[in-house]
Amino acid sequence: MKTRFRTILSVLLLIMALFTCQACQAQEGLPSVLSEMVSSVERRISEVQEQLMAASGEVEAVMKLMSTDASKMTGKWRELVERSYSSPEVVELAELLPALDRAIERVRFGAVQAGNIGPDVAQDVYDEAEELLRFSREIQDAGRVIGWMLQINRHIASIQHDIASAPVRMAAYVDEMKGVGEKLTEMFKVVPSSMIGLSESELASLKGRVLEYAKESIQLAAVSRNAQESLLYMVEAIRLDTAEQLDEEYKIVEKIVESWRNSGERYPLIAREITEGVARWAPLPKARLDLYKKSRADYMDAYAAFFREEIFKGIPHFEGIRFVGLSAVADEARITMLSLLMALEGQEQDMARRKKALKDDAHLTALEREQIRRYDEKYGPEVYRRLKRAADTAAGGKEQIDALKRYLEDPRVQNDDPPAWRQEAKSTLEKLERRQHPEQIEADYALSDFIVERVEAVKTIRMMMEDHAKRKRSLGLEPALTFEPF
Repeated sequence: MKTRFRTILSVLLLIMALFTCQACQAQEGLPSVLSEMVSSVERRISEVQEQLMAASGEVEAVMKLMSTDASKMTGKWRELVERSYSSPEVVELAELLPALDRAIERVRFGAVQAGNIGPDVAQDVYDEAEELLRFSREIQDAGRVIGWMLQINRHIASIQHDIASAPVRMAAYVDEMKGVGEKLTEMFKVVPSSMIGLSESELASLKGRVLEYAKESIQLAAVSRNAQESLLYMVEAIRLDTAEQLDEEYKIVEKIVESWRNSGERYPLIAREITEGVARWAPLPKARLDLYKKSRADYMDAYAAFFREEIFKGIPHFEGIRFVGLSAVADEARITMLSLLMALEGQEQDMARRKKALKDDAHLTALEREQIRRYDEKYGPEVYRRLKRAADTAAGGKEQIDALKRYLEDPRVQNDDPPAWRQEAKSTLEKLERRQHPEQIEADYALSDFIVERVEAVKTIRMMMEDHAKRKRSLGLEPALTFEPF
């Protein structure tokens, strides 16, 4: 703050000198105001160039980092901007240029004498300073590039972590379904080709084993269903969908990078050490994007079997089965055990019918489960809260009412604002308090319609649940679904 004040003061004094020191300039041996201005600007140019030279290497070092820590990337960049590209010296140089420009014009038009530095030399200094300032402003686009590279670093770190954990992730599912497959193999071994000729004791023994397997099949079906849902979720969750977005973002980055490559041509008055330092930044963003793409390729290789849904090779009953069909395998085994149990209880003649009924039941249960899910999606508490919030905040809600009241109660309004304004505010307030504002009416209708539709939907679901329970009990099963509307 003190430095800025001193700079402003010095500029003001120099401008005053342009108008008050004409006689002094004529004295032999005394420097002119133009000379002093040029000297001040040249000092600032030298200081700024030194800062930019030093900063260019630091920026290059930041861009080479693979850090995911924002403080080391974008945070460091902001520090460099404050210290170099928008430093007090840069600000001072920008503030000196208008005064130098006026001094040059006054000399050119003969208002003051040139002294020992002519206007052409002063103009060269002005052009160099102006170019240096333009460069300092333009180069700050590097912050966007560094932010993009930080994002790339984080993607790469996440991908590498996922690659390292791929074997463990897949092994967990493989081991779990291997256990289920082995148990299913054991189950199916007890299924006889025919029950004709079995003794009473053999039937009793077989019934006991089948009964135990039927109970176990419930747990196996639950395990398979959980694995199926988890795998289907994971397939979508681990897909890398950032490549296209990053390519689009790189098109913007590439335009910035291109300006770095030819900065020497566009800024010929700036020291080559500065523009060459900036040119060294140019290949770094593309190299980082290439590294991301390589990490992505490694990732796809690590999860290739997973994406092809081929992680269950060699596992009985599940090899070649898509993830979406895992639970059906265990459900089929459960139906088989239940059907066999019914046959062993003297209902062999109904075994085929029973098995079909259980299959139909499984299909209907899936449809009913989906209907409940759709109800929750359309009439769940989140939808209600959203509509209720929309009704409460329609047309500004309570905050708007309070604001209008404060406005109408403000004594300054009584004296200063036109009556028409107050009348309009009063009319709006009355509509809001009576909930007659168009936005309130629309929001209230939406909430009301939701409540009415939800009541009807609940009736429909409850009727469906009653049918579900009756059907299950007719098959000797307990209801598999529950429904609790909020």
